[in-house]
Amino acid sequence: MKEAISIHNLSKRYGDFNLDNFSLEVPPGHVAGLVGSNGAGKTTVIKSLFAAYKPETGSVRVFGQPMSFGAEVHSSLKARMGFVFDTAPYGPIKVSAVEAIGRANYTNFDVKRFQDEIAAAGIDRDAKSNKLSRGMSMRLQLAFAFAHNPDILILDEPTAGLDPMASQDVLEMFRTFMDDPQHTILISSHDTQDLEAIVDTVTCIHEGKTVFSETLDYLQTHYGIVQLPKKEAALVVQQIRETQAVQRELIGGNRKKEVKDTTEKKGNSLEVYTENHALNTTVLVTNIVAAERIVGTRVTFERPHIDQIMNLMIRGRK
Repeated sequence: MKEAISIHNLSKRYGDFNLDNFSLEVPPGHVAGLVGSNGAGKTTVIKSLFAAYKPETGSVRVFGQPMSFGAEVHSSLKARMGFVFDTAPYGPIKVSAVEAIGRANYTNFDVKRFQDEIAAAGIDRDAKSNKLSRGMSMRLQLAFAFAHNPDILILDEPTAGLDPMASQDVLEMFRTFMDDPQHTILISSHDTQDLEAIVDTVTCIHEGKTVFSETLDYLQTHYGIVQLPKKEAALVVQQIRETQAVQRELIGGNRKKEVKDTTEKKGNSLEVYTENHALNTTVLVTNIVAAERIVGTRVTFERPHIDQIMNLMIRGRK
């Protein structure tokens, strides 16, 4: 089965910013999350999916069909994609006019569903779309996207600025959408807590480069985090470093030509990131089993959240 979304070695430069050989594949039935700081490249990736710019290198495919800059996106492909942006793109028009745009651009636009969705959100058809609250603006975009029955939702900060109840309402809409095993979501968000509730994979971008790209399950079962007094943290890191050095020397000496260093293999690799604070040091390990095998029971690692992993791998010392 073709990937729902396939981005391969995508590069794009804007002034001093450069999205550098970014790749991502999302199979049907999966929710993929994009995280990173402002200006990291998340929106550039999102824009690549509706051919908003011409990349320097790389390719973007949706259900196997290429997205080509300067060419009309095939209507059948466009109908399968629903976009929700951090700011509604409709301008100072009435909500009823947004409905008219949908009818004019999508042959399968379900007027009744659109009207039911905005009614459920309490949105007045005569209201100006640019005067709606943040939450209602997001619900309007979702109503528009759902009304043409897409197979893929592309979401750019859909819960940013929403109160907790509104955020949970939006997440529940995404869960309902994903009841269909052929549906797919790509979601860019700063709210990593919301992401942890729905995503299957997480890709972190920083300054245009991929920091990590893993399944949520892998991050939650393999990575570990702990806060220690600075001296104790330094001893733990030193112990891990020295143990790995001995392992490399043994492997290199015994099977130099036959076996690649096992510390470089994903299943056995162990990287350590540290960040110093006023009174202690936070230590992140990428293989909790290997770390505990080295340091023993004197250190108890906890399962980190996405934002902790992102912060340590971007800001911490490797």
